[in-house]
Amino acid sequence: MQTILNLNICFPLLLCILLEGQEPYKAVLNTQRSGDLVLVDSTALTKKLHFYSQERTMAYYPVFYIGEATDSFVLRQDPIPRHWGAQARDYSPLRNWAMSFENLLTIFVDTSINLALRAATGHFSKYPDHDPIWDSIRHYSAFPVIVSNHSDSLIQTGIFSELWCTVRQAQNPEGEWIDIEYPVQYFCGTGHRDVVLEPGWVLVAKLMRYQGDYKTLCRLKLVYRGNRVYSNTFVDWIDKKRLTGKWREEE
Repeated sequence: MQTILNLNICFPLLLCILLEGQEPYKAVLNTQRSGDLVLVDSTALTKKLHFYSQERTMAYYPVFYIGEATDSFVLRQDPIPRHWGAQARDYSPLRNWAMSFENLLTIFVDTSINLALRAATGHFSKYPDHDPIWDSIRHYSAFPVIVSNHSDSLIQTGIFSELWCTVRQAQNPEGEWIDIEYPVQYFCGTGHRDVVLEPGWVLVAKLMRYQGDYKTLCRLKLVYRGNRVYSNTFVDWIDKKRLTGKWREEE
């Protein structure tokens, strides 16, 4: 039986591959500009980009950059490391946490920038090696999500390598905002990394787009410790069934 090993597993970026008898080959990057912002994605756009299907109901927003704010970001080919040891520092003893940050945290989905996210599926080899064997790699259409900390305190925005407590909403024909996915759930937190924004820091995550036949306004909603933060609104396609709640009944 085929097993999904990790939606985020990507192969390392090779900036220079030396081939016998040939000139070095430089990997193609995806460089996008939006106003004064320059974003360089280590995952290049492919000719065919896939979209999330109706079966995808769990929110998933992997983080590809976290650090000081700048007008130029370079995104990794794989999300930031998931383990505790990859954190910039040990945040557990610190006390300068922003408990109320509704007006100090911004979430911006930039639909003028087109990105791709690589997802690998595969299985493990037989005993005793149990080596991973990749069966396929798909590239999904994505938009960048830029989360900024405008406070003078620390704000936790995720765990492992993903945003947490964040779901996508869409507007129904009556103008009501409907959650169209479940928040991510973690069944084990052993050795997890805290995704923490220090004062003035930003993170860049990827929002993978849904397959659908209904074009409507969308936004992200983050709810954590009494704080409720919404992103800007943006127009995208979804499956209209998500607005009725029928996708929940089919779970």
